[in-house]
Amino acid sequence: MVWAVTWAANPVLMCRDAVMGPGDVCANADGTATQTYEQRYATWQSARPVVGAVGGLVAGFGLTLAGLDARSRRLARA
Repeated sequence: MVWAVTWAANPVLMCRDAVMGPGDVCANADGTATQTYEQRYATWQSARPVVGAVGGLVAGFGLTLAGLDARSRRLARA
């Protein structure tokens, strides 16, 4: 979740090991399609909420499992 809020705010977009900047265009390996820096940036930004939500769900699941494990260990000692 921290990644989605902080580090992903200003991504370094790459095109075949070259840093892209505003106005740059990247062609796919066979040259049949291109994508602009702006398109890649928009795609990157639209992924942030999804990554944050999935991260939150995974963290919540892990905390739930840890809590259930601690509870079962406590009950086993009693």
